[in-house]
Amino acid sequence: MKTSHPSISIFSKNINILRERKNLTYKALGEKAGLSGEMIKLLEKGIRSPSLNSALLLCEALDTKLTVLLREENQVGEQVYGNTFKMRIPCK
Repeated sequence: MKTSHPSISIFSKNINILRERKNLTYKALGEKAGLSGEMIKLLEKGIRSPSLNSALLLCEALDTKLTVLLREENQVGEQVYGNTFKMRIPCK
């Protein structure tokens, strides 16, 4: 049985977070990235793993860097320090 690297799960969640933050549908993001909406859906669900080319096309479409898409999922938005302090981590 072939398993995925843990970063694929992080990548999938971050694609979803950034797509929703930009109010894009699967289809709209797919069109911007030159991929199908169905492929975006499969990537977000972690069913498919992106090729390097697809990952870079998604970065361009989401106006972000690959390193951002591979960050732990809680770092794409707000990071909580203790119970009170929040810092906004930029998406680019």
